[in-house]
Amino acid sequence: MVRGELRAYLDFVRPQYLSKDVSHDLGHILRIGQRLGDLERGLTVNNRPLLHFLVAWHGLADKIAGGSWFADATRAFLRADEWDDNAIDTAYVALVRHTSSPVTAEERIVHDANGLETLGAFGIAKAFTKGGSEGQTYEETIATYERGLEKAEFSTPRGQELALEGREYAREFLARLRGEL
Repeated sequence: MVRGELRAYLDFVRPQYLSKDVSHDLGHILRIGQRLGDLERGLTVNNRPLLHFLVAWHGLADKIAGGSWFADATRAFLRADEWDDNAIDTAYVALVRHTSSPVTAEERIVHDANGLETLGAFGIAKAFTKGGSEGQTYEETIATYERGLEKAEFSTPRGQELALEGREYAREFLARLRGEL
């Protein structure tokens, strides 16, 4: 295994995503991984293994927090990948922090890659899938989606550009949908 190899990290975490809902499954993680190159533009990635850790473990912070057999297994896995305990502890903090208040370039990239999935056609489809599963009306789903659309923040230069496009598409689509309801 090459240190910090995303594919190896994904292979390790794959079983943990089997019980996740369709919005947070391994497909979601793979889409985040596909956005890395685009979102890195204009930034300096200082720690590629951390970036890949944040992608692969993105939806698993709840399984790491507070210690667990999975936290211990992850620690052993990362040690085998030549991580020291300090780097692992730092990664665990970054894993929790990147979703709401990213600090490092690596955290910002994964934060924005995740956030971009909520915008545009895919984000709308995801919102209606979730809304339908929760018994929401179309109008309730639209209102919920619009609140999230306006609150979403992006911190990479490329993420900010893509967010403008995604928001504009979503607004136009939702206006048209409202007119047809």
